[in-house]
Amino acid sequence: MAAVGSVVLELLAGEVRLLRAVWLVARRRVHVRSGDDVPLPYARGGAVLALVLAGVSLVELVAVHLLVPWERFGSLAGVRWVVLGVSAYTLLWVLGWWAALHAYPHLAGADSLVLRQGPWTVLEVPWAHLAGAERVQRLTPPEDRHTIGLPGQGLDLDLALDPSARPRRAVTGREGPPVDAVSLAVDDPRHALEVIRSRGPARPVR
Repeated sequence: MAAVGSVVLELLAGEVRLLRAVWLVARRRVHVRSGDDVPLPYARGGAVLALVLAGVSLVELVAVHLLVPWERFGSLAGVRWVVLGVSAYTLLWVLGWWAALHAYPHLAGADSLVLRQGPWTVLEVPWAHLAGAERVQRLTPPEDRHTIGLPGQGLDLDLALDPSARPRRAVTGREGPPVDAVSLAVDDPRHALEVIRSRGPARPVR
């Protein structure tokens, strides 16, 4: 029960961070933990995916409201408004998810590299546990590496980690098995690599 409760709390916290992301983007700000954090944006290509999801949600919203013959359901016709509310919230969630890609970038902090996926921290690596970094061009996610990026986005950096690093599962926040290799997407690979090597390892992965 305690584990279930922690997952539920993390889900609720994620929803709050999605709403906060809309506020941050409206003010043209990003979330950082301190003044030492250097944001490393990764939202490239997110707008296309968000538009597709928003379009599907909007079509569903219109279809549920106008096309379904709710009068045939008799006393259950009131379910229409529940379904309509869920569809409207889904559209709002997509907006929040898109905003979170911009509002919660990866962070190169004073003590660690924080890798995020929208409002969730996927992996936090102390600089001492980062063994190497190099720029790559990967169009498809490799099977032997932990990947952090959007579907179809492509991957720009390879990181070699201390095997003790444990990624956090997106949404639930629970730890996954240890990883020693990560590939991730960033908007400006050259700048991101310069920042990472200035604070972490100066050598490439190989």
